[in-house]
Amino acid sequence: MRWRCVDLKRVIKQRFDIELYEVSIGRLLKTQGFSHISARPQHPTLKADAIETLQKTSPSTWIRR
Repeated sequence: MRWRCVDLKRVIKQRFDIELYEVSIGRLLKTQGFSHISARPQHPTLKADAIETLQKTSPSTWIRR
């Protein structure tokens, strides 16, 4: 699951009754080592064994001479 600053803002308001700007939440997360980069989403019906098979059988496109 991906958390956006707007989602965290809402949760912080509900749990602690503190209002923060989204920018402030982003800065706080950055100081704690969190990154804005998230994992690339995968299709729900994706099969892991199909990925492995494709990666093992695909030919190399770069040939060293």
